[in-house]
Amino acid sequence: MEATQLKTVKIGFWIRDGKWKNLQLDRLNQIAQENESFDIEVFQIRKAEEIDLCTAVVIKQKDFTHEDRFLISERLQATPHVIQVDPMPDTLLLSDRNSTFDKLKSLEHHLVDLKVMPSFTLNTHADLASIMHQNSLIKFPLICKPNMLCGTDSDHEMFIVFDVSQLRKLDVKLYCFQPLVRHSVLLKTFVIGREHYVAVRPNINKMIDEGEFKGFNTFIVKTLERNPNLPGTGIDDEVISRMTEVIGTTFNLSLYGVDIIIGEDGTPYIIDLNIFPGYAEMISTKGIDYVQKALLKLILNKVDDALPL
Repeated sequence: MEATQLKTVKIGFWIRDGKWKNLQLDRLNQIAQENESFDIEVFQIRKAEEIDLCTAVVIKQKDFTHEDRFLISERLQATPHVIQVDPMPDTLLLSDRNSTFDKLKSLEHHLVDLKVMPSFTLNTHADLASIMHQNSLIKFPLICKPNMLCGTDSDHEMFIVFDVSQLRKLDVKLYCFQPLVRHSVLLKTFVIGREHYVAVRPNINKMIDEGEFKGFNTFIVKTLERNPNLPGTGIDDEVISRMTEVIGTTFNLSLYGVDIIIGEDGTPYIIDLNIFPGYAEMISTKGIDYVQKALLKLILNKVDDALPL
């Protein structure tokens, strides 16, 4: 009796070397050997032409230059048979932070027991007064985030402002603004398809209490002293599951993260949406095998759905 010939599946990742290494994606080839349905090869894409070799691609849109963006888009248009895990047109739309928040806000009635933090942009400093008058939730202090994401460390450079005089130090047209409320913890939700993990990080109330105009990189939150007495997530897992279902379906995403703060009054607010995060805390808690198998399962499910029988 002849052995069934397995379908060949080549999975390409266009991501930075650091993320490839941290996720140990070269090990996916070993895990893939256990699969009984496909003959699988996993590799890191180094140039746009290699997309032609792929059955499926995972592209971190922040991990390439503007020149590469054109080349990648051109190759993807020329190879419509290549399956995109988180299609590039959908992820590029998230480069505009305020538009992303507006879309999240429109979903709020579907997000049981979760609120979306209000956000806004300014053309001039003078616009702030009318915006505050229209929405009582918008008040100082404000956190100022780069509105247009460009895929560099500057995407994580933010400011806290406490009054109009401090606001005048910024070119407001470049930023998206949100109220910054005192909070008990910051929650980082990491999503891989139907799998998710919620990590608890310390709050930044100390910076709020100092009351000084301050710039900081969000990576600093990772390095804050960990308090062993940090509370749990404070959110039922069913609420998180519902959130990931709604956001994943609406934004057409499978690999992403959601930032949530728990206000001191207990209200959970969604404050950011991230494409293909690092999954470091998911790895440290669940293990690298768990994350890699979830990632491979997600990709193969998409391949299975797309390929003809």
